[in-house]
Amino acid sequence: MQKISFPHSLRFKITLAVLSALILILGISSGFQYERHRELLVSDVQTQVARTSGVIQAALQYAMLTRNLNDLSSIINHVGQQPGVTSLFLINADNEVRFSAQPADVGVTLSRRALICQMGIDAGYPQASSVTYTTAAGEPVLRYCQPIVNQPACSACHSAQQPVLGALVTDFSLTETNQQLNAELRDTLLAGLGVLIAIVLAINLLLTRFALGKLERFVPILHRFGQGDLSARLPFGDDDEIGQLSASFNQMADGLQMRDQENARLYRELQEKEIARTQLLHKVIETQEEERRRLSRELHDDFSQSLTALSVTLQTALQTVPAEMRSLRQLLEQLQTLTVDILGETSRWIQDLRPRLLDDLGLAPAIRVYAEARLETSGTSVEVETHGLEQRLPPEIEITLFRVAQEAISNIAKHARARHAHVRIDLYETGFVVERIEDDGIGFVPGKYLHPGDGLRGVGLSSMRERIALLGGTLTIDSTPGRGTLVRAEVLWKKNQS
Repeated sequence: MQKISFPHSLRFKITLAVLSALILILGISSGFQYERHRELLVSDVQTQVARTSGVIQAALQYAMLTRNLNDLSSIINHVGQQPGVTSLFLINADNEVRFSAQPADVGVTLSRRALICQMGIDAGYPQASSVTYTTAAGEPVLRYCQPIVNQPACSACHSAQQPVLGALVTDFSLTETNQQLNAELRDTLLAGLGVLIAIVLAINLLLTRFALGKLERFVPILHRFGQGDLSARLPFGDDDEIGQLSASFNQMADGLQMRDQENARLYRELQEKEIARTQLLHKVIETQEEERRRLSRELHDDFSQSLTALSVTLQTALQTVPAEMRSLRQLLEQLQTLTVDILGETSRWIQDLRPRLLDDLGLAPAIRVYAEARLETSGTSVEVETHGLEQRLPPEIEITLFRVAQEAISNIAKHARARHAHVRIDLYETGFVVERIEDDGIGFVPGKYLHPGDGLRGVGLSSMRERIALLGGTLTIDSTPGRGTLVRAEVLWKKNQS
């Protein structure tokens, strides 16, 4: 069974997808919660600082009425020492520090950039403003600017046309607030991580119980089915999608198994028919060769001898007929010539039917004699050579190779218009015998003569192929119009030896 690697398993992919989605949700919700809580805490700090600023502003009004600034300075110093307050100072309209919890800062004129919140004051809007920044030491600070609005009590020292007399600036450290926020965020993430682990475990248990466990049991069965075991079936489950999948697969498998059995039955029948056809064809060829042998023998023993006797008789008659009987002598000469021609044609028939050289001397002499007799009379020179053929081959191989050569040579004589032909027979130590018949004629397209339904066209080529196939060999015909033809037959002869 093929082992599924962990990163590619369905369980891992589902778990990773769910975990990624939950982590994304946890991150987004934690971020929103963090920002919301931070806004609330900063708002609480602002409220606390605003109250402190209000107390100091009331003390300033009282000090201005009583012209006792020492109380104001004491209040600022006292508030500046409270936890979280990093600096506290009172500036006038020219940004000059008049009172501060750090005495060294008194008299210093602050730039707009250093003050940060001065813009609202310069614009003349008597509203408090706040801003957060980070000091050079990296400490987060909330700066709260409370404008000092001109009151009737201030008219003794300040012009009534001046709406804002200055501002009370309070810096409150947000370090503790941020630490509290980070601790709460850490606790939230840890709790969320615990919930995520619990959810993932619960999802895995549910997947195993209702889906993945069933699918994992399907894997070895599907593997067996893929290896060709069509009897493998998936177990029936609940009436859900997986159960429906199992039922559909089993139904498909039943159909495939039935088709496979039907195909096997048809294949067995086809094999039986092919065996019967091969046996019949082998018997037909064997019977054909026996009939050829019988006809060849009868033609040689009876008809040829009769023609030879007739020729001798006609020759004797010519010698006994007087010279003055010219008409009769001409008739006898014509009869003798015709008899000799018929005797020569009969010899060719005998050679075509069953050359006696094949039975007496073997394959190479029979092919050589047939090729020379058939081709050289038509103006085609022929060369026959053999290699390793010092022994006789089994009779059925010799007659098959001879018939192949006979058909190829006959086609060269009839159609090729070749100037030269070459026949070669090689017997290899591996047990193969290879026969090649090649010519430099006009060639042809083999496919046109090897398709069924073409009548008698290509019967010779098909017969050659059938004969070689009966011996378990191969026949190839390589030809191109204008480039000649090569017929190659290959047979493993040793396995046919008894």
